[in-house]
Amino acid sequence: MPTASQLLAKVRAALRAGFAVMTDEMLLDMREAFAAHGISTAAQLRVGIDLRSVVDHAAVSYARERAAELIRDFAKTTPEMMRATVARALEEGWSAGRLRDVLRSNYGFSPARALSISRTELARSRRAGGQFGAEKAGAQSKHWDIGDDEESCAECQNNAAEGWIPLDADFPSGDDPHPNCTCSISYSMDSPTSGDDADRDEDEAA
Repeated sequence: MPTASQLLAKVRAALRAGFAVMTDEMLLDMREAFAAHGISTAAQLRVGIDLRSVVDHAAVSYARERAAELIRDFAKTTPEMMRATVARALEEGWSAGRLRDVLRSNYGFSPARALSISRTELARSRRAGGQFGAEKAGAQSKHWDIGDDEESCAECQNNAAEGWIPLDADFPSGDDPHPNCTCSISYSMDSPTSGDDADRDEDEAA
């Protein structure tokens, strides 16, 4: 019979392998989300579409680096939680099937968790692409736009309350405040302190 450490090692390896497969499957979507938003942002700021190749190249790099980060983060944060579950399974004499199901539900990728991660990462890719496109277009400021499902979210409201801020500044809650965030970011060629916000919003919508 395998020891607790041997069992944990096998489970961890299986989960990491599964996570790697999922990130590989997400790579293309992440890359396309980054590129699409980066190019559309540059176009909205009236910059020529000659930035397409630059944005496309950056999108490939972003997707690869972000996928690697996700795998590292999962490998770093999950083992301690898994150890507690495996210890409980050994103490209570769980079957291998029950342990597998509990681990899959808590730490693996149920359909609900996979969907949450996918939504979160695609939204993050869109915002990262927009920021990249805005930087290359020479934008000076940005504004947090509340998503349809975020009216009651304090973190997103804090970001929006800042109004227009410098392009290189950080929002109070960050660019990725929570999982499944549906908010977006608008960009402007004006500096944060120039002009009236209402006029600027009208110009950005044009």
